[in-house]
Amino acid sequence: GKSLVPQWAQLRWGVFDEMGYPNDERYPLFYSTGREDASRVDVHTVYYRPNYCANAYIEGIEKNVQRVSYSGCRYASDNLPDGNCRFHPDDNQTATSSLMSYPFILSNSIIEFCDRNTHLYESPNKQNDKCQGLSTWQVMEKHQDFANNVNPPRAAPPEEPSVIVIQSVFPSYAVVMDYSGSMSTESRIVTLQKTAQRWLLHEAPDNSFVSLIRFSSSPAKVLVPLTQLSDKTVRQTLANKILTDNQGGTSIGSGLRTAVQTLSGKHNKNILIITDGEENEDPRISDVLNEVIQARICVITVAFGSNADPNLEVLSDKTGCKSYTVNDNDQNTMLQDAFQETLTRQPGKEIRFIDIMIYESPEIKTRDYAVENYFSVDNSVGKNLVFRLQTDKKDHIREAPRLTDPYGNIIYAKDYDDISFLWTIIIPLADVGMWKWEVKLDGDASRMVKVSVTARQRDAYTLPITTRVWVPSPPTGVSALNTKIKIFAEVKQGNNPIINAHVRAIVTQPDSVNAPPDIYILQDSGINADSMKNDGIYSGYMTKFSSVGRYNIKAEVTNTEATVSNTGPNIIKRPRRRRSTSADTDEPPAPCCGSVMPVDDTNTAPTGNFTRVATGGSLKVTEIPPPGSDTMPPARVVDLKVNSINLNSKKIGFTSITLSWTAPGDDLDAGIASGYVFRLSSNYEDLLEEKFDQAPLDTLLLVSPEELQSYSVFLESGSQLNLTINFRRSVKFDQKYFVALRAIDEADNKSKVSNIVVFTVEEKLDMPKWALKKMEDMQKNIANFEALKGKIFHHVRPE
Repeated sequence: GKSLVPQWAQLRWGVFDEMGYPNDERYPLFYSTGREDASRVDVHTVYYRPNYCANAYIEGIEKNVQRVSYSGCRYASDNLPDGNCRFHPDDNQTATSSLMSYPFILSNSIIEFCDRNTHLYESPNKQNDKCQGLSTWQVMEKHQDFANNVNPPRAAPPEEPSVIVIQSVFPSYAVVMDYSGSMSTESRIVTLQKTAQRWLLHEAPDNSFVSLIRFSSSPAKVLVPLTQLSDKTVRQTLANKILTDNQGGTSIGSGLRTAVQTLSGKHNKNILIITDGEENEDPRISDVLNEVIQARICVITVAFGSNADPNLEVLSDKTGCKSYTVNDNDQNTMLQDAFQETLTRQPGKEIRFIDIMIYESPEIKTRDYAVENYFSVDNSVGKNLVFRLQTDKKDHIREAPRLTDPYGNIIYAKDYDDISFLWTIIIPLADVGMWKWEVKLDGDASRMVKVSVTARQRDAYTLPITTRVWVPSPPTGVSALNTKIKIFAEVKQGNNPIINAHVRAIVTQPDSVNAPPDIYILQDSGINADSMKNDGIYSGYMTKFSSVGRYNIKAEVTNTEATVSNTGPNIIKRPRRRRSTSADTDEPPAPCCGSVMPVDDTNTAPTGNFTRVATGGSLKVTEIPPPGSDTMPPARVVDLKVNSINLNSKKIGFTSITLSWTAPGDDLDAGIASGYVFRLSSNYEDLLEEKFDQAPLDTLLLVSPEELQSYSVFLESGSQLNLTINFRRSVKFDQKYFVALRAIDEADNKSKVSNIVVFTVEEKLDMPKWALKKMEDMQKNIANFEALKGKIFHHVRPE
């Protein structure tokens, strides 16, 4: 239960871990406190406690993981336990919260979430950082599951759970095509015909079932009933059914209803619907939406142009699938991406049968008489490599395209499809290394060529590197005025993150804008848009908006010299309960992960050269900033640290504090912030988001623009910054203090308040070395005695 409930709480209610992690600077395992809040003290009289949230002190022992016995921990320069120290809570505790401290605290008494009365708001953990000190219950109470006292008693579950066995079956597809009169615009119907034919002839899975349905005015027409793709002849027959004789109105609901009826009785059901217009005839999407949902069908929607019905995104979202946009200035690429998505989403499909896109070129239009380029086959893929070169006119290709393998062998394309103008080369097992493709052209710059390369898992022993990209947004669209839009790309090899890769997000403009795509470099740094460093999820803010409308998202991934697969065992293993019947010399894996996913250099594997391409569907933007305006603030600083505090500054009567952080941008994570506001207070609430600007005047740490300039804090987003501030204010020993900052841009837009750092200044006693050594020995002896006592009491039985 405790494995499930905290995960459910995070994913459903938006709360976070309430514990520290070994060697994590942002969420440390131990932190200093004032004397009144301390549960532990070191030999130098530094008060501290383990990082957890609970309604009572958690009892336990400290252990140095580099030693066999339970001897005391060493201390770092800040006098807190060093990176090799672990805190092992006892099994029996008086505390009853917090569940979000699991598995750091394994006690059976921990059965509650922290609320506003039991929450430790100053603990430097994820919950306090992400939620500005709110307890988990305070966050959960805002969720629809609990808001307005909506939390009725639940009936007890049945004693025996029911189990449904899901068996993989061949997928069934209903391709639902808009044949209304407007599809003649910009030759959309021709593009649809060619792309659908290519998919049928070359890409739809063998033995899958396909039905072709056309709609305009109601009723829709079934061109081909569900037919199994058993051989090339069947594929060719279906492809010949797709014509271009479009006319009439638009009843999308009619096409959907016909598809639902066609797929009745099948499993693994998919609808791919392509349309360019708003509905003008019944039935409509809203009339059949519940029928589609109840039929448990995945609906992938494709919107041609800017006038496609706004309910298309709702349809995809409600069925758990993606929506795509096809702009008239880039029809072929976008429509092919949508058809390709029908293949990648198949549930339960074994990874060894998935075609992975390893290379894709843009549409190439040139006066040159030859074009060539390279792609890499890495050691995780290469089986069933398929090279495809498409053109829009057969005579544009003067000679069949060819490949050159890493050893110089040349392979010519022999397979040509006269319907979709597609050349294909299939290699059963491609050699690892750099491959070259080339083709001779007729020099007509009005014609295009486009290349794509897919391959499957190379062998049963090496999992392939895979990529997926997405933008979280509601189906009704998102406003760029009041929402920070993030792009995510995940790069993994099985469960292992691929780190230090180069990831580009390519964002295509809406159809109304004739402009090249915007490029964003996504980061796995744990800073700005990214939540955790080295987890293989690369993130970035979208900051450029040319128009309202639908934007298409794609990611391209390439290796760098430092790119590795993080195969360390601590990434996956979960900590186990310690047995008190043994010395338990093998340290269980630490909980993972805080702000950084651990990387052990001895357990990383270089990836070598590789490339990947992934599509993320479309993003509907409903509002954008006015042209020429600056409405985006800098990103929130998340890694503010107090490096040192000096009560005897060189400036007489001043105290100095040295801070460090990573620079945000002018617009979120782009550009350079123009200024900062710093505050220091003994009252945590002064630094909360809603109170920061109105906090008492004496909490301000005043820094002139000249001082900021002298410390070089006006640097590009992602730069490491350090600043020493001198101020006139008494700082008391053993008193808790809090410090935070806001970043400001040139238009006076303010970032969210940074992470709030808690610190104390301990009064040091000038003691001789022999006395310090004696105190350290005493502490070690006490720790050894506590461990020994636990063993003795466990093994001695009464007569």
